Amino acid sequence: MTAPAHDSPTARQQREAWRWLQRRRRAPHRHARAFARWLALDPRHLDAYARAEALWSLSEAPARALAAEEAGALQGYLRGIRRKARLPLPGLWPGALASACCLLLVLLGGGWLRPVQAWQNLRADEVSAAGEVRELHLADGSRVLLDADSALNVHVDGPLRRIELLRGGAWFKVARDGRPFQVEAGDSVTRVLGTAFEVRRQAPGTAVTVEDGRVEVTAAAETRVLGAKQRVRLVDGHLGEPQPVDSRAALAWRDGRLSFLQAPLGEVLEALGSRYRGRILLLDPALAGRPISVSLAGDDAPSAVASLCAVLGCQSTLLFGRLILIR
Repeated sequence: MTAPAHDSPTARQQREAWRWLQRRRRAPHRHARAFARWLALDPRHLDAYARAEALWSLSEAPARALAAEEAGALQGYLRGIRRKARLPLPGLWPGALASACCLLLVLLGGGWLRPVQAWQNLRADEVSAAGEVRELHLADGSRVLLDADSALNVHVDGPLRRIELLRGGAWFKVARDGRPFQVEAGDSVTRVLGTAFEVRRQAPGTAVTVEDGRVEVTAAAETRVLGAKQRVRLVDGHLGEPQPVDSRAALAWRDGRLSFLQAPLGEVLEALGSRYRGRILLLDPALAGRPISVSLAGDDAPSAVASLCAVLGCQSTLLFGRLILIR
């Protein structure tokens, strides 16, 4: 029995349509009869294929850009490992191969496979999955809340307690025991003796938010001292000045909500993406800088993105049940 024509294609039918699109792009005249039979099986197949063609034309260039970004990040990450481990890795993941493989993951894998995260997870002591907030109790008595899709290494046995934040964000409540405590995130180092604060690695750079106490942030030969309810950002290698912040709203993720005050859309989508088991792809780069003030539940990314688009006047499409395209 065929489905009514007004029904939307299922996620499985969308995947099938995507596979047919790939076959027909490679060899337009092969499998013509099989393709016609597939179209005739269900009215939704034609709808699914039309959507796949339209989305391909919209997303091919952004997907290649995303693949190049993933490849660049992966190469940089491997270079960092090589420097730290002093291992020769000549020829490993050259740019063209990395871009091609990442493009395959983005387009055919639905966009939710991330090679950089996989490498980070392999060397991390603690990892949180998408949508998961983990509570950690360190050996020195400090408490950590690891935000969704985050990874870190812990070294608290020596004279210097050291945390390496590989990805995402984490909130720290540091126990006082006379030893310095520092968090390394990319090119920034945050040092404390006893306080409550958050360190977060974002696409533009690192952000440090202090809830209580004082911290010292050093990066690029610059140092800033932050007090309670202050934040500093490292962007493009420059450490900005401390700014006042509503720390309760900024740390609302601990209670399952995301709150932003005049934040760029790209930052909001990055936070939503860490809670989504699929992928969110912004097709119009100009939208990334649009400021927005919003409070969202972090456990339903498709609905949250639809709400954001209603406010900003953009459109969102859910593909394969896992890939959200925004244009």
